[in-house]
Amino acid sequence: MEIKGNPVVRFLVFPLAVLEKKRKREDYLKTGEPEKIRNYKNIHENERCFIVGNGPSLNFQDLDMLHDEVTFAANRIYMLYNEIKWRPTYYVCIDKELIRREIANIDQINVKGKFIDWYAAKYTLSKDYIFICANPFFVLSPYGYKKSYIKEDISTYFINGFSVSFTMIQLAIYMGFKEIYLLGMDFSMPYYKDKFGIPHKTEETKEHFEGGSAFRRTYFNRDSNLYAFQQAKKYCDEHNIFIKNVTRGGKLEVFERDTLENVLEKG
Repeated sequence: MEIKGNPVVRFLVFPLAVLEKKRKREDYLKTGEPEKIRNYKNIHENERCFIVGNGPSLNFQDLDMLHDEVTFAANRIYMLYNEIKWRPTYYVCIDKELIRREIANIDQINVKGKFIDWYAAKYTLSKDYIFICANPFFVLSPYGYKKSYIKEDISTYFINGFSVSFTMIQLAIYMGFKEIYLLGMDFSMPYYKDKFGIPHKTEETKEHFEGGSAFRRTYFNRDSNLYAFQQAKKYCDEHNIFIKNVTRGGKLEVFERDTLENVLEKG
């Protein structure tokens, strides 16, 4: 077992991690980043948006159908840019390892708003970013974590839902969207860890295009991610926010299904 994932090690360093998290949040609040985020509060009130995941089901035709829509995308979505005309409205990245490796490419992304983990500040001088504070420390194993929720004031920090998709949902809600559609969220990976942190191999043959085995061997945090999505659904239902899954196939059944063609046809 990797050292940083060892429950004993995590338990022993927990007091130090709590202090470090507190210091990080205090330092973050002294920057101008929270105010930048507050500028986006309800700027899309009562509009609709599409949140694009990087699942294997994602295809060029679907993305080009979204050229007139407000869209969120994440991670290495720019790998498709040479093949399609579509570009996202907003870009999000909270994966520290991906940021470290890909910051030069992320710097080149041109979008209306580029939200990226504050960790990236050590790697770039670009003024294009809205740095966000997220990713709290988990004591034992994050794989059975059931404390994710939709935080209404994300200007101070985001709740970790174990996927960038959950971060994008929080952003969409904060911006005031009343219709949220999820595309390319297959909710499956070749490898995952169960709620006890035990690794498993699935029958899936494809990873999300954002990395692949050459980039890293990703363990999908299935149970904790599922709980986060359930909390997103619960919040949206309670606040009259319409959220549906228009992914072609996949295994995410938390949200009501629809087709992309049907949604676009209705306008």
